[in-house]
Amino acid sequence: MTADVWLPLSRPWNKPEDDRERALNVPARLKPGVTLAQARAEMEGIGKRLEQSNPELNTGWHTAVYPLSVEDANPKVHRALYVLMGAVGFLLLIACANLANLTLARAALRSREIAVRLALGATPARLMAQLASEAFLVSLAGAALGLLLAHWAIRLMLALKPEDIQRPELIGLDLPVFGFAGAAALLTAFLFGIIPSLGTCRADLSMALKSGGRGVSGSRVHLVTGAGLMIRSFRELIATGVGFDTAGITTADIDLPARSYPDGPSRTRFFRALIDRARSIPGVTAAAVTDMLPLHNLSFSNFYIDGRPEPPLDALPIADQCNGSPEYLAAIGLPLETGRRFTARDLESDANGHSVAAVNRAFVRKFFPGGNPLGGILLDGERKTRSEIVAVVSDYRAMGAENGNRPTIFHLTLQLPRATLLVRGRAPALPLASALRNAVWSLDRNLPAVEAIPMEHYVDGWLSQRRFNTHLLEIFAGLALILAMMGIYGVLSNLVASRIREIGIRMAIGASPAAIAKLVLRQSLLPVAAGLAAGLAGSLALGRFLEALLFQVHARDPLALALASCTVLLISPAAIYVPLRRATRVDCTVALREE
Repeated sequence: MTADVWLPLSRPWNKPEDDRERALNVPARLKPGVTLAQARAEMEGIGKRLEQSNPELNTGWHTAVYPLSVEDANPKVHRALYVLMGAVGFLLLIACANLANLTLARAALRSREIAVRLALGATPARLMAQLASEAFLVSLAGAALGLLLAHWAIRLMLALKPEDIQRPELIGLDLPVFGFAGAAALLTAFLFGIIPSLGTCRADLSMALKSGGRGVSGSRVHLVTGAGLMIRSFRELIATGVGFDTAGITTADIDLPARSYPDGPSRTRFFRALIDRARSIPGVTAAAVTDMLPLHNLSFSNFYIDGRPEPPLDALPIADQCNGSPEYLAAIGLPLETGRRFTARDLESDANGHSVAAVNRAFVRKFFPGGNPLGGILLDGERKTRSEIVAVVSDYRAMGAENGNRPTIFHLTLQLPRATLLVRGRAPALPLASALRNAVWSLDRNLPAVEAIPMEHYVDGWLSQRRFNTHLLEIFAGLALILAMMGIYGVLSNLVASRIREIGIRMAIGASPAAIAKLVLRQSLLPVAAGLAAGLAGSLALGRFLEALLFQVHARDPLALALASCTVLLISPAAIYVPLRRATRVDCTVALREE
């Protein structure tokens, strides 16, 4: 979320009991020469002095000092970057293999020219200089074209980027990128353009490469397999979802100022009236209030179970804490497994100090294994609030499917300084947003305008990074297939051109065009099959690097491997078709006359 206004931190709390809050992150820069260990020791000393000065408030709290560049980084982001870098490397390998094959094939076609030059006195060094200059010019021209395409591709990538990507303004072409592109072009020209041609100036090339440089890289199989795995993982992620139907839910965040709503009863009256007015909007079938909307807000804290021994401070039970109205669980469609639903009478009991709560199945599995939680009493972290468990509901994934089912306690209360109103129905978006604003202003004209946001917005935000990574791998896989087709086409075209005399002789002694086509097709598909086998073996070996990015899909998924293999096999005949057609239409008399 982008901030519109920045305010100095003075007292962001709304009520006196918030003085016990300890959740505060403070960015700091170490002085020159100060180590992280020294900073941690200093903060521990400050924490102990605060505990000694006010043990009632500060006992049991700790400080944590960590570098933002290391400990606060998401390992999945690093893994995604490594996978994408590997994809770029595979594309470079495919391009280099194409360059090497085409260089050898071109040298074979120029064997007569090179032999004539050597016979007329040209030195091997002069011929190598000519070949090197040609290779460097081709490589540098390719680098320039690649930078131009990269400029356009970056615009496309920024259009597809997830909203939470960090520092998108830094994504672009700069001097280091130009330097890397130039160095890669020179190195590629030397390794894959010049070195394969070293033997050209020293050997008799009249019969060389008659079978052509037909080797193909298996790298494209890695990329196609990776893209297939990511697509299957993305589909599984969407199918799993958050555990309830998010379609048709619209939300609005509401913040009640402490000066107008100083206590729990005033807040309860406001939200109770707001729910009633929201439910009366045409097209709305359910309305509720919560302070922990899945994929939007998250709150967790320690708790105690009455009647059990007190655990040590470093092993306190912890669970997500969700406060809401009686209609919340039914409004989001969370099934009731055992117990009963919340009622309006429970809300009245909450005002008198008798609270009820519901827990999810994950909570029962962790804290009541084999037991019945109904009737159990939960205490908050300060042992001031008691809540009776009256229901067990199904799990939902408040942080998305990737983070699994978290133990959650659902408290029934509307004494909330800030909360999210959610309504379910089929009302059109614009009229519904206007109706929700009018409902809020009809109760308090001084509240700021609320923004109605569909629940799908938060779902899209959760999926955005996955979708972005999947799209990038799809693009890389498509480029790999295009490069593979270009490589196969170029090599086979040169192969057919270099074997015109052989094809002419075969046809002169009675070979039919069908026999020629069968010969060329067999010699072409064998190296394709070998490259495919190598690519599948590499995909099995390298699949573990994708495991951290996959969801409910194995890195060696047979369906993804089969689809990748079929894709490569399907594009190969398309690349072979034109050279094959040219080979079957050779005029034997013309071919023999030219020779």
